[in-house]
Formats: sequence, C-alpha cells, structure tokens
Amino acid sequence: MAYAILLIALALFMAAIHFTGMVSRVKAVIVTTHETLGIMRSTELDDEQKEAAVQKAAIAMMLSFVTILLRVIVICAVPTVFVYICLGAGLLTADALYAGLANWYFIVITSVIALAVLFVKQ
Repeated sequence: MAYAILLIALALFMAAIHFTGMVSRVKAVIVTTHETLGIMRSTELDDEQKEAAVQKAAIAMMLSFVTILLRVIVICAVPTVFVYICLGAGLLTADALYAGLANWYFIVITSVIALAVLFVKQ
C-alpha cells in the first residue's frame, strides 16, 4: 500500500508541475536571459539604451523569481498534503513511508518513470 500511495504522490507532483505551468515559466526566463545577454553585447545600442533594457529585464527576472518560487511551493505542497492525509487516515504508517522512500529500487524506478513521462511530453 505504501508504494501505491507514493506512486500517486509522484503522479500528483508531476501533475502539479504541468498545471502550474512551471516548465513554460522557466523557459521564458531562459529566453529573457539570452535576450538580455544579446542586448549587453550589442554594438548598435549606446550605453543608456543598454542600461534601460537591462533594468527592464532585471525587473522581469525578479517577478519571474517570485512566480517560480510560488509555483515550487504549490508543486511541493500537493503531494505532501496527500501523503499527510494518508498518514492521518491510517492508510500509511511513517515507518512504511520511510521504508518506501529509502528503497533504492523504488527510487530508480520512479525516477525512470518521471523522466520518461517528461521526455514523452516534449
């Protein structure tokens, strides 16, 4: 039963990543970073134009940091709350939880499953 609950928690974690739009948000940050580097290297812009563009990008990056942080909190909270509910309902014991999380077979198999799902979705 512990492994089934942990697999459901993994599915909830991955669903939370999808529904919060985390991947697209991080990709947008990477694009902003590349664009900003291009602006800084530009020979067509003067220093004032570069400074204005970099300041605008810096504000966008700070806002992105906050939104990514909030998304990480939600993503981590979803499976955690589920596991705590299962613990509280008596469907799972703490010993079984720790044993499942420390099992190398479980770690490897769930990691492969998670990576496979991420690669298939792209």
